[in-house]
Amino acid sequence: MAGVPKVKEQELENQKIIASTNYAKKYIEDLDSYHTKIRILRHDMAGKLTTLRGLIESHSNEEVIEYLSQMGIELNSTMHRFNTGNALIDVIVNEKSALAEEKGILFESDFLWSNAISILPYDIGVIMTNLLDNAITECMEYNHERRIILRGIKKDSFFIVEVKNTFTGTITKFDDGLPVTTKSGEHGLGLKSVKQIAEKYLGGITIENKDGWYSAMVMLQNLDQL
Repeated sequence: MAGVPKVKEQELENQKIIASTNYAKKYIEDLDSYHTKIRILRHDMAGKLTTLRGLIESHSNEEVIEYLSQMGIELNSTMHRFNTGNALIDVIVNEKSALAEEKGILFESDFLWSNAISILPYDIGVIMTNLLDNAITECMEYNHERRIILRGIKKDSFFIVEVKNTFTGTITKFDDGLPVTTKSGEHGLGLKSVKQIAEKYLGGITIENKDGWYSAMVMLQNLDQL
């Protein structure tokens, strides 16, 4: 019976991973709903421009200024700084970049989605949510220079996602290859979720800490090309 406690411990660990994954999925679903609202607002803009044209033609200058002011508020709420080629991923990247910059972190993105691959944007979203959250946390805890770089590109039969952030701490790798910071001493459940998704696509995750940068690279295979 010596193995029973270890089995229960593994079951508990699996439950934690599932809970973490479900949280990320719910977060992405909320973002998708938000993006739907954005599309509705943009559709409504056509009618508003017609109204604006009428005001201009009637020389109602004060009303034009007021109307433009109202439209400016709505436009600012729907503008995207980064365009990846996928609506769901756009929302995640722009939301996380705004959060990072609110905390004084320079955020750069070179992410280009390809609809020619069989990988679900939903799964990419879970990966990016976890990696970007980790990068923001690490920047806030360790760095004087705070910077995050996001990359995403299709290469041969793979799609590669990489998140790098400036980092002055140290990491220790466990037997399963997932790191923890010496400051927290805990496994990152988010990284376990990322690893599970990578394995679903016969890929993997690589962690590197070099020259003041912490890098998490995830490689996913396009199963249609196997």
